[in-house]
Amino acid sequence: MSESKLNFGIIGVGHIAQIGYIPALKKLKDRVNLYALCDLNEAKLYKAKELYKANIIYTDFEDLLSDENVDAVIITTPNHLHYPISFASLTFGKNTLCELPVALKIEEARELKEKVLNSKKIYMPVMNYSIRPDILKIKEIVFDKKILGEVTHVKFIRRKKRYGFSEPEWMKNPNYAGSIFHSTLVHIFEVYYFYFKTEPESILKVFSKLKETGMEWEGTIYFKTRDNTGVLIEILWDPFIERDKFQIEIYCEKGNTYLSPFKVVQRHFGQLIDITPRLTEERSFYLISFDLLLEHFINCIEGREKPKFTIDEGIKILEIIEKIR
Repeated sequence: MSESKLNFGIIGVGHIAQIGYIPALKKLKDRVNLYALCDLNEAKLYKAKELYKANIIYTDFEDLLSDENVDAVIITTPNHLHYPISFASLTFGKNTLCELPVALKIEEARELKEKVLNSKKIYMPVMNYSIRPDILKIKEIVFDKKILGEVTHVKFIRRKKRYGFSEPEWMKNPNYAGSIFHSTLVHIFEVYYFYFKTEPESILKVFSKLKETGMEWEGTIYFKTRDNTGVLIEILWDPFIERDKFQIEIYCEKGNTYLSPFKVVQRHFGQLIDITPRLTEERSFYLISFDLLLEHFINCIEGREKPKFTIDEGIKILEIIEKIR
């Protein structure tokens, strides 16, 4: 590490890296360097190096991890590589930020936890939805202050364009993605756990699968929480929508809250009154979440903050996935 800046390496230079992590690192250029990039696709790698002005590039993640100049690593690879690269990253003594899921198998995640506990470095799963300003505000209004009374039922809606019938191909292969629960739905389970902190019960689900690979591509899940709140999740890979959709509807005794767009309504004398608090941002809350997460991760490395998200949350999300599957 230089005296004033942390050197970051990114393993996996795909969509998420280029719309989320690299712009976030560039905003923090006074504190960090985008030092190294790694990807198997050499054409994409060289283009990214030129575009984002990284110091060095690698096609083998172990070469990046063995570079003593790298202080911290961001892992944005296909799901099946999250566990082995995270384990190797900690072995090489790197602070590690890894996309969800932390692993495809709970046993791997528990092995990773042992590695984390024996490491002096920061390991953090990417739970950027739990740091989004709009999702945090809903938690404050609905679950902390209970302004709208008790929650009666919740609906999550996920429409995915990019990872549907177009590239990348690994999203359609269970050997690489795990399942639709590990990929397209993983951040829904993140938000569910962030809000409810309980496992689902009385689960019903119906899914359709791709004939070629057996990968789920559309379906519905319904379950109850321990306090008897009903939760409905709808998922569809849709090649015809303009952009991905991540929507939440929360119905309470005294009103409702919505995400995408963010809205809060409360009943007063039989009328629904809009009480949505003002959250003024120039960009989408999704993109802002990468800025907030990276700043928090850097603060943790520098000892300014304690991690809000740990391997324990990553394991809990995997346990929820396994129970629903």
